[in-house]
Amino acid sequence: MRPCRGFDGNVASHREHGAGNQSAIQNLPPAERAKLVADLPALFPELDGDVAWERIIRDSRPRPAFSALLDQVEREYRADATAFPETSDTEFDRHS
Repeated sequence: MRPCRGFDGNVASHREHGAGNQSAIQNLPPAERAKLVADLPALFPELDGDVAWERIIRDSRPRPAFSALLDQVEREYRADATAFPETSDTEFDRHS
């Protein structure tokens, strides 16, 4: 781990700084943590789901294994669509 110099002038590893950042974030009041979470996509654009999906959609690289998997699922769906129950909003609520 490469040492780095913090604002206080002390030398610490990046891992130690990460642990300190995590602790600082966990100690924020709930409203400040919520504000930080809302700001994360602006701070880290790669966390913005829309940007990530747009990048995936526009990526023209071939992915034969993924295409084969989707072809298989499509064949299974065409053979028996009832084996694929419709998704409901409540299914998403269970995981959030």
